[in-house]
Amino acid sequence: MKKIAVRLVALFAAVAAMTVVEAVWRPGYALKSAIKWLLFGGVMVLPLWGGWKERMRWLAPRRDKALNAGLFLGAAACAAVVGGYFALRGAIDFSGVVTGLAGKEGITGQNFLFVALYICLANSFLEEAFFRGFGYLGLRDGMGEKGASALSAAAFSLYHVFILDGWFSPPVFAAMTAALFCAGLLFNRLDRGGAIYPAWCLHVGANVGINLVGCILLGVF
Repeated sequence: MKKIAVRLVALFAAVAAMTVVEAVWRPGYALKSAIKWLLFGGVMVLPLWGGWKERMRWLAPRRDKALNAGLFLGAAACAAVVGGYFALRGAIDFSGVVTGLAGKEGITGQNFLFVALYICLANSFLEEAFFRGFGYLGLRDGMGEKGASALSAAAFSLYHVFILDGWFSPPVFAAMTAALFCAGLLFNRLDRGGAIYPAWCLHVGANVGINLVGCILLGVF
C-alpha cells in the first residue's frame, strides 16, 4: 500500500507541476511539451516502481476485442467532434479557442499542422502512458478497479482544465471538464486488459477530430 500511495502522490504531483507550467509560467508550446515529457516520463521511469518489465508491462501489444473497439470508437469520436462543431458553431462562441491557441500556446495557422500531428500521435501516447499505464493500471493492482479508474480519470480531467481555461464560457467549460472525466473512465475501461493501445486509438481519433476543427478555426483550410 505504501508503494501505491507514493504512486498516487507522484501522479497528482506531476499534474500539479504541469498546472503551474500551464497557469503561471505559460511558456510556448514547444518548451511546454518538452517539460511535459521530462516530467511525466521522468516519473514513469523512476526505479520506485520495480524493474523495467514490471514498470512498463502495459506497453506489451495485445490484439483483442478492446483494440477493435478502440479503433471503432476513435473513428466515431472523430466524426462526432467534427459534426458537433458544425452543429453547434451557431450556438457556441469558438473565438476563445483561436485566442487561446495564439496567445497562450503560440500556435497559429502557420505552425498548426505540425503541432496537430504531434498532438494526435506523440502527445496522446504520452498521456495514455502516464494516465492509463502509470496511473490506472499501476494503481489498480493495489487499490482495485473503481478507485484506480476514478482517481486516474480525475487526474486526467484536472490536467486538461488548465489547457481549456479561458477558451469557453463557464457553462461550456464545466460541461467539458465533466466530459473529460467521463472520457477518462471510458479510456480506463478500454484498457482493462492491461495494455494502453485500445484507449490510445480512441484518444488519437478524438484528437484528429479536435485538430480538424482547429484547422477550420485557424483558417488552415
